[in-house]
Amino acid sequence: MKKGYFIREWLGYRLYDGGEPNVLIIVDQDGNRARFDAGDRPWEDMEDLLGLLSDDLEHDRLRWFSPRDIERLARELFATYRRYLATFLECSEGELPAVTARLADEDFEILVAAQNAAEEMAWALARRDNPEWPRAGSEEEDAVAEVFQRIGYEEGY
Repeated sequence: MKKGYFIREWLGYRLYDGGEPNVLIIVDQDGNRARFDAGDRPWEDMEDLLGLLSDDLEHDRLRWFSPRDIERLARELFATYRRYLATFLECSEGELPAVTARLADEDFEILVAAQNAAEEMAWALARRDNPEWPRAGSEEEDAVAEVFQRIGYEEGY
């Protein structure tokens, strides 16, 4: 199945294909998301899989991400990015808009290199140091990336 493909409604949840064997993405009525991985547990059909999911829901074994969680994680990521971008460009965070605008006109390659390095550093630190961080490559992390990009556009760099 195609990743993100809608499978069905079930007990008030929307179920989507997680793009990996035995993985579902669950979305509740409030837009909170969780990743369910059946792993090596045996199942033969959708009803068996839903039984495993029901057990994980009942025993609170799923990690949920709300839209607010995604926004907060993206803002924390962007704050780290800003700090490192200012360090790489040897300016204060307050000077970043002026410095990035100047470099966009005068030395775009240096600006892009600094932005890429700052972003890579921010992502690496978030994945390493934040116990709340979503699994690398997950839909939740993709959602954080989209919000991070939006914040960058809003901030002007």
